[in-house]
Amino acid sequence: MRLSFNTAAMVLIALAPSGALAAAPNDQFYPLSWHHQMIGSEGAWEISPGSKSVVVAVIDTGIDPNHPDLVGHLVPGWNFVDNSADTSPIGFHGTTVAGVIAATRNNGIGVAGLADVSIMPIIASDSPTSITDLDAVIGIHYAADHGAKVINISAGLLQGPRLGEAAQYAWEKGAIVVVATNNKNVFGNHDVWDEVITVSASGRDDTRYSSEWGDFLDLLAPGQDIYTTYWEPSGEHQYAIGQGSSYAAPMVSAAAALAWSINPDLTNAQVRDILFSTAVDLGEPGWDELTGWGRLNIAGVAQAAAASVPEPGVVLLLLTGTGLIRRRRGPRL
Repeated sequence: MRLSFNTAAMVLIALAPSGALAAAPNDQFYPLSWHHQMIGSEGAWEISPGSKSVVVAVIDTGIDPNHPDLVGHLVPGWNFVDNSADTSPIGFHGTTVAGVIAATRNNGIGVAGLADVSIMPIIASDSPTSITDLDAVIGIHYAADHGAKVINISAGLLQGPRLGEAAQYAWEKGAIVVVATNNKNVFGNHDVWDEVITVSASGRDDTRYSSEWGDFLDLLAPGQDIYTTYWEPSGEHQYAIGQGSSYAAPMVSAAAALAWSINPDLTNAQVRDILFSTAVDLGEPGWDELTGWGRLNIAGVAQAAAASVPEPGVVLLLLTGTGLIRRRRGPRL
């Protein structure tokens, strides 16, 4: 079965004259990018801007290598459709996802990504609008084998056994797979995998926004009116406003990458549990099927990652992943 990338109607935006908007950082659309204030981006950046040694794979429609806000962030990936290293876009979606993660910050134009990390583009489907679990599996294996620490899939997949096995493979390589939910306000029937972080969108009012819920849900992150990078063949528009969990998942991916930027010695279980334990609880205390562990708090993620770095001569035991956080529920026990 072929599932759509979580595309929603994009509002294309044109660049205003340089300096029309002023804020710190000085990216043109930063003052309108409400999600940074919601999740505490500036607090996270005070600790670390990120590290390009950390690679986030984006399994999607390719990424514009010439986009002014993405130049310098891309590392070689793969196009499984053409069986080549040409990961030029076949659709806009991958470029929009990449911008949320790593658009160059404080360069006076466009938007600000969450982390100064590297992006590995992977095209696993010949469709600019959809992907299957099998497509995702192929991409996951490639990413895990080529050094990606985080693997982002902004598509509402079935998350069946094949995807679960691929996520386990990546987990054994030390990576984390992050998957978006479908953009439907319904109970979702997906398999639950310990090695997959499943993300739904939250809105400006800090509640779940037009996306699935259920026992598979781990986190919420902003997914309403998200300013990001854009690609189209004509090159007329380079930025757009996106809606949906397609833009929530890469925020979580960026937060995981930022944690590894701060402390490269963290295990994937520790990074996962930092993401969960620092989230802003929005529903019933602890995990619940409507909001997961809560809404992403990237400032909290950065603080916890920094606290996990031992001082010279000190051994620090970070007791996450096994005992302190009881994250499993239902079939995950």
